[in-house]
Amino acid sequence: MRVGLRAGVAASLGAALTLTIAPTAGYANVPSGNSTQNVYTSHRQSQQYWSSSTKKMYVNAILSANLPSGYCLDSWFDWTTPEGSSHYDSRGARTCVSNYSMYGDVVTESNSVAGMQKAGGAYGPNNNTTSTAYLVNAAGSTISIASINVVMNQYNCSIRYWKRTSSGVEYWTGGPPTNPNC
Repeated sequence: MRVGLRAGVAASLGAALTLTIAPTAGYANVPSGNSTQNVYTSHRQSQQYWSSSTKKMYVNAILSANLPSGYCLDSWFDWTTPEGSSHYDSRGARTCVSNYSMYGDVVTESNSVAGMQKAGGAYGPNNNTTSTAYLVNAAGSTISIASINVVMNQYNCSIRYWKRTSSGVEYWTGGPPTNPNC
């Protein structure tokens, strides 16, 4: 069953709710939605949800497969700022543990946001996931997630992340979300 939500956006209802963003020429900065990408196989999925009116978002890296040693699955989301030109930190969820998912918290942003600038998933070596052929940008993205510095450590203040490794789960706030130099 197809239900029209607005120009360029349609929802498919069935066993699960999925939102497909089908942008028209020049269509960008989708204000609200969600997106799921199969990254390499359907056993590696990245999910993003966002709403500029509520300033809420989350990212999930859903894994039901074995990973080679040192490999991870990422899910990324980045807001567009109201004027469309200033920096806003990307949000990422990563799992590096076979058959374990990483679900990011639902975040309410403190700054005004206009919509999705970039979103998608990637699978590859830890801290280098977007360098591989297994990168999928969400429909409607205006910029590839390949432009994100995906190194998840406390020296990278341009991202906020949730990361699962064999040592446990790590969360990093990234610092002020609109300061590109921290």
